[in-house]
Amino acid sequence: MNENHRRAISSILRYVEIQLIDQKLKLTNNEVRELRRVRDDLTARERSKYILLIESLLEEISKAKETFGLEVDESSLMREVEATMMGVKVTLEGLRPQSLMGYGVLSEDAEAQLNQAYMNFDYIFRH
Repeated sequence: MNENHRRAISSILRYVEIQLIDQKLKLTNNEVRELRRVRDDLTARERSKYILLIESLLEEISKAKETFGLEVDESSLMREVEATMMGVKVTLEGLRPQSLMGYGVLSEDAEAQLNQAYMNFDYIFRH
């Protein structure tokens, strides 16, 4: 097995690991969100089954890491958080009335409310 194979295997397993950990967090954590709720329609038995499945898959990833001599990819938490926050800031630009021009005409009140909402978010980013 050459280094290209190891890189491809690492990439695949890193993606799977991220997805599994995200799902495990959903199964074990009660998040409260304002605009999107995930309805918990799992029975205790189903939840346990999925958690065990995820843990088994994560264990296999650990074994594959050793078997194939895969290196741990390390990233900076600061860089990941900063990149996400930059993406959030750019996405919030969509609240500006001029960004919504293609959706139809806004009333003056709606435009003022959107401007205020955008300015509130922008203020938080600047302070």
